[in-house]
Amino acid sequence: MADLQEFPQLGHGIGLRPPHYAEVIESYPAVDWFEVITENFMVQGGNPRHVLRRVRERYPIALHGV
Repeated sequence: MADLQEFPQLGHGIGLRPPHYAEVIESYPAVDWFEVITENFMVQGGNPRHVLRRVRERYPIALHGV
């Protein structure tokens, strides 16, 4: 079993979900990164991809498939 001290501190992230898109791109909350469910953004154009581009300008993104 790995010692927890071997892993880097990555900060605190939260999931980027549709009900929170407007708040995130308007206020840019104090989080270290966002988790993104990839299937939510596999669409042509539209608001989800616009939001993802805006969020990526300021935060690292962790992808998560379901």
